[in-house]
Amino acid sequence: MPKFSIILPAFNVQNYIARALESCINQSFGDIEIIIVDDCGQDKSMEIAKEFASRDLRIKIIHNEKNQGTFASRNNGALHASGEYLLFLDSDDYLDLSVCEILHTALLESTQEIDILGFNFFKQEGGEFYKDSLFEHKFRGKIDAFCIYLFSQGKGYWNLCNKIYKTSTYKNACNSLPTMQKITMAEDAFMFLLFLFHAKNAAYIPDALYFYCENLDSITKRNDAQKLAKSICDHQYVLSQIASLQIAEPKHAIYARIISYDLQCSLLNDTRKTKGFFYYLYSSVRKKYLRLLRKKELQRLKNDCK
Repeated sequence: MPKFSIILPAFNVQNYIARALESCINQSFGDIEIIIVDDCGQDKSMEIAKEFASRDLRIKIIHNEKNQGTFASRNNGALHASGEYLLFLDSDDYLDLSVCEILHTALLESTQEIDILGFNFFKQEGGEFYKDSLFEHKFRGKIDAFCIYLFSQGKGYWNLCNKIYKTSTYKNACNSLPTMQKITMAEDAFMFLLFLFHAKNAAYIPDALYFYCENLDSITKRNDAQKLAKSICDHQYVLSQIASLQIAEPKHAIYARIISYDLQCSLLNDTRKTKGFFYYLYSSVRKKYLRLLRKKELQRLKNDCK
C-alpha cells in the first residue's frame, strides 16, 4: 500500500497537465501512486497522461463514462485509490516537490491516527504567487478543535486541495453521499462537511505546499455571466442538499449550520450582482443576520468542547 494517492481530475488541460504530473513524479518521497481521472475532454490531455504513465508505473489512468465534473471525478479517483492518504491536485495547479515528504513527517509526529491534515498554499494573482496563511502554526488534536480553529478564521476553510485525508475515512464519506447532479461550485464545502462527520483526529502545519495557478479557461476561475449563473444554481443546490441531511450528532448539526450560513453569504454576494440597489441593501442586512447566527453557533461549539 502506498502512503499517498494523488488524485488528478483531467478535463481539457493539455497546457497544464504535464507541469502537474512533473510535480508528482518528482516528489522527494516516492511511496505514492498517481491517479489521473479522464473526464472526457476533447484535447490532448490524455495523450500526455498516457505518455507519462508509460514512463512511471506509479501512474494509473481511470476513465469516466461521461463528463462528470471535478467533484465526481475526485470522488471516483478516491474510490479507486489504494494509498493510506489522499491528496487532491487540480491538473492546472502543481505541488511543491517535498509535499509528500513533509506531510509524511507530520503524520509520524502524531501518536494518534490522523484523519485530516491541513497545510497552506500559494495563490497566483496577476502572475505573482502569494501565500495563503490559513494555518499559522502546528496543531494535532480532536476534530472539534480543528473545526473551531477553521470556523474562526473567516477564510475559505473548506478547500479540499490544501489538506490530505485518510483514505478509509474519505471513502466512508463518499459512501454517504446522496445522488448528486453535476456541480462545479460549492462542492468542496459539501464534501468537506460530509468528511467531518466521519473524522475523529486532525492536524495542520504552517508550510505552503500547493500552488494554485491562474487558468482563465477554467469555469471556477472565470468572471462572466455564465460562471455567475452556475455559481448561484450550485450554491442553491448544495444548500438544499445540506438541509435534507439527517444529522443525529449535535456537533455535526452545528458544523452543518455554520457551513450553510457561509454558503448563504456567498450566494447573496453572487445574487446581488444580478439585482438592483434595493436587493443590495437587503443582502447587506441579511448577511449581518447570518453572521450573528454563525457567531452564536460557533460559541455553542466552543462551549460543547470545553
